[in-house]
Amino acid sequence: MNYNPEIHHRRSIRLKGYDYSKAGVYFITLCTKNRLCLFGEIAKGKMVLNEHGTIANSYLSEIPKQYPNVVLREHIIMPNHVHAIIIITHSPVETIHESSNISQQVQSVGMIHESSLQTTNNTNNRTIRESSEPLPLRDQRRKMLLSKIVGRYKMKTAKEINIIRHIEGVPLWQSRFHDHIIRNEKSYQTIADYIINNPKNWKEDKFYIA
Repeated sequence: MNYNPEIHHRRSIRLKGYDYSKAGVYFITLCTKNRLCLFGEIAKGKMVLNEHGTIANSYLSEIPKQYPNVVLREHIIMPNHVHAIIIITHSPVETIHESSNISQQVQSVGMIHESSLQTTNNTNNRTIRESSEPLPLRDQRRKMLLSKIVGRYKMKTAKEINIIRHIEGVPLWQSRFHDHIIRNEKSYQTIADYIINNPKNWKEDKFYIA
């Protein structure tokens, strides 16, 4: 299975006035135990998933289905790690009609007011709505939910992949994961570009193992 950047790594919609302090946007990185390359290989600057990588990608894509207030944005399964941008909202993400034009969706958002946040996701055509709950409380709840999301993902992928590897009960992932709060549009674009171009820059990546 080859990664198609036009399908798997859609660029973000640039929204003037987007309030990242309300959005709860996180960049997460998960590494395999001992950085073993278990998910496939890089061929001609593209990630080619093996059976394990396909499983890892499948569970990653299902996160928004398990958590209705979570949006998965740019993401990539690399040979020994996973990168993803996850948005955690205060309220469930509402569905937009499939035929809605993306530019029209963006125009309909207008300016983002302090009492609510609404934007669009061009990957799955969903609208994010945010209430005005105090920021410290939202941050605390999101942090707890993020750990829950990652923990469930690691558990599910490890169980299925280790059955195939015939080593059930052996750790698949490093015990900890890295998360970074994205606080502005410039940071978002920089990280999104890094994720998209990760396969092309694999040999310069800090997680690279020959």
